[in-house]
Amino acid sequence: MFVDKHGDVKVGSVITFVGLILVALIALGMWGCPSYMVYSATKSGEAELKKAENTKQIMIRHAEADLEAAKLNAEAEVVRAEGVRAAAEIEAGALTENYIKWQLIRIMDGWAQAGNKIIYIPTEAMIPILDAGKR
Repeated sequence: MFVDKHGDVKVGSVITFVGLILVALIALGMWGCPSYMVYSATKSGEAELKKAENTKQIMIRHAEADLEAAKLNAEAEVVRAEGVRAAAEIEAGALTENYIKWQLIRIMDGWAQAGNKIIYIPTEAMIPILDAGKR
């Protein structure tokens, strides 16, 4: 096809063949590029949609975890309040003058252990004046 009967290469035929291949490649590119762009945009949109769905699921999981934590915190507050109520009922029956003095001494000891100054001046009602000089 590209060689004549004497075995010489036909330059014109080769150039024509290369030109036809080049034209075919250009035509294929002109037809294929728009199709690829549509395909690429479709896949990009699908990827963004999937990412948005995953982000939504993550936000829902965080909200569910926050709700569960709030419920558990509320239950803890109820249990704490019941404990305080029970302690108050116990102390209501045991609040003698000696018990109150013992509690006061215990509290003052805790303050002293924490490094606070305690000035105790007994008053008529046995109520101490604490940190009178503090401003």
